Amino acid sequence: MHQLIAYLLSNGIDAKRIFYYSFDIKRKDLNRVITEYEAKILHDKIRGKHVFLFFDEIHKLEDWENKVKVLYDLNPGVKLILSGSASLNLMRRSRESLAGRARFHYLPPLSFKEFLKFRGEKIPEREELEIYKRKLEIRLGEFMYKGFPETINMEERKAREYVRELIANSAQSRK
Repeated sequence: MHQLIAYLLSNGIDAKRIFYYSFDIKRKDLNRVITEYEAKILHDKIRGKHVFLFFDEIHKLEDWENKVKVLYDLNPGVKLILSGSASLNLMRRSRESLAGRARFHYLPPLSFKEFLKFRGEKIPEREELEIYKRKLEIRLGEFMYKGFPETINMEERKAREYVRELIANSAQSRK
């Protein structure tokens, strides 16, 4: 999302027309979020405007599929970019309610090799594995809680907390 926002800004899109909100931070009602954006940033209504709304961890908003559907249907100029670490069942439900309105992209966790590349680490050849064994063991320990693109640059405590919450939320949504 942040890369897309940077791309839009570098291509001359007015920053006021780009709005990012994470439902991970505060789980406000979607209407309130939109109203505050209109009042405090856009200084206008979004209806009829070409704006980009980025909602991160949208699945944490109750009944988000229907709220997003209404927002999309009432505002044809709005581009909605949504992300979430929701379980597969939640995504299936949203595919049904947002049919014809959405494209879904699955971003899996990093592989260990990708993790090493992100960290700028040398990926040893098979014959070098013994030489790099200790360093790889340390990186593997980090990989256990930093195996997601969004956790790569987090401090250890925050990354562990993030993964713990991700696992707890995933287990809770399966109940």
